[in-house]
Amino acid sequence: MSGASRQARFLGLDLGTSGLKALATDARGETLTCVSQPYPLLCPHPGWAEQAPAAWWAALGAALDALRAQDIALDALDGIGLSGQMHGLVLLDAHGEPLGPCQTWADSRCEREARAFERRVGRARLLRIAGSHVYTSATAPKLLWMRQHEPDRLRTAAHLLLPKDEVRFRLTGTLATDVSDASGTLLCDVAARDWSAELVAAAQVPAGLLPPVVEATAVAGTVNREAARTLGLRAGTPVVAGGGDAACAAVGQGLLGDEATDRGVALATLGTAGQLFAATREPCAAPDGALQTLGHAVPGRWFVMRSILAGGAAMEWLASLLAPGTAEEAANERAATLAALLAGAADESAGAGGVLFLPHLDGVRSPRMDPAASGAFVGLGLGTTRARLARAVIEGVALALREGLDAVRALGIPVERVRLAGGVNSHAPWPQIQASVYGLPVERGTTDDASALGAAWLAAAGVGAFTLEDAAARIAPRPGDVTLPDPRAAEAYAQLARLHRSAQRQLRGTFHALHALAPRL
Repeated sequence: MSGASRQARFLGLDLGTSGLKALATDARGETLTCVSQPYPLLCPHPGWAEQAPAAWWAALGAALDALRAQDIALDALDGIGLSGQMHGLVLLDAHGEPLGPCQTWADSRCEREARAFERRVGRARLLRIAGSHVYTSATAPKLLWMRQHEPDRLRTAAHLLLPKDEVRFRLTGTLATDVSDASGTLLCDVAARDWSAELVAAAQVPAGLLPPVVEATAVAGTVNREAARTLGLRAGTPVVAGGGDAACAAVGQGLLGDEATDRGVALATLGTAGQLFAATREPCAAPDGALQTLGHAVPGRWFVMRSILAGGAAMEWLASLLAPGTAEEAANERAATLAALLAGAADESAGAGGVLFLPHLDGVRSPRMDPAASGAFVGLGLGTTRARLARAVIEGVALALREGLDAVRALGIPVERVRLAGGVNSHAPWPQIQASVYGLPVERGTTDDASALGAAWLAAAGVGAFTLEDAAARIAPRPGDVTLPDPRAAEAYAQLARLHRSAQRQLRGTFHALHALAPRL
């Protein structure tokens, strides 16, 4: 090693859609360093989005090697926690080997099965038990698709795991999932924090296929000898259950559903997608499906969430369209184009000169699953500039998240400020626009690696090193990281929010007609 090694005490692993992050902390849960390793998302057919579990394991090995290259010693960890992309379907045979690729959350091939599942259970009943309407990302409709199209694969399966749970199984040999990940499958009784016999039967899940559900801080196994030898870890290291990525991100940002740490705080996360999140002490469902209710990674807590499928991806899409040159050249120019668009958007006034943007480039999840919904610019004119298009895109994403904020308030959950997370929120003018759209102060979160940090904190809590409340209490945004709403802009956005909702309703029929016509064009 190039110098004295730094002993890590806890390791947080975040299994994302495009790569794995490995974050090492010291004994107090303070981050030492974080590394990432990419892996591909495979799309062999329209609407399909798969990953090979072997790619996750290879990325884990490479990430641990990268930590050691930074002089991080990993041979005496006190605990390991996992965070992961939710909803994915991983089937294992009786020997624990994957039966083909994972259908990830981004896979939407099961639209027909999703609607059949909702009809079978009933929309109101599904909201009452699972805390959510039906959506193609969820695991239950993926299982129904598998039964219809690949029955031999399902018949051979001995175990069903979610993505992070497959990695933990290879680390420990133990089958389990946690409450937060289970509650995103549409097979869980969210209030009871366990599988629902009614929903499991409706999805025709074979007996014994599902793993036990435990709390996120529960020690779900220890590193076995084979994994220790392969990865250079200590055999016997405790591995906690961990949680879904949204729940772990909330933990890493200090949103625990605890009045002492986060009363009045909502979390707006913007990466590829976007989420508006609020932690609660009791399960509370929005009756119209405007929010999902899920079990939190914090034992005895829940959260409500509004998701949009294109958050930062909407701006990346615009930059890819406007980058100069050929497709190959555009890839090299996209970063510069994106920076120029953000700078131009910052100079525009609220309302983008009368242009509205609907950000649903990949369909809608809430308040009702609608894959036929589309993105749209409304109000284009000869005076519309690139900067106004960029401003409209940012505003459209923020207005879509505001709908989630309004739904949270309608449940009686107080929101006094919004904490921002995700890499997109580190770039101006996203924070200022969101502050004005929400009409609330926004504060920059303390880390862009919140899911991995949350997983490490869950490990520490699971082995009794410190409590989640202890860790969250240390989170305090710096004064310069707080952005206040602009009063004039906030007034304009209050009007634009109504127009934004109205445009979505009015264009719904057109979107559906185009969706039906497109295959014949």
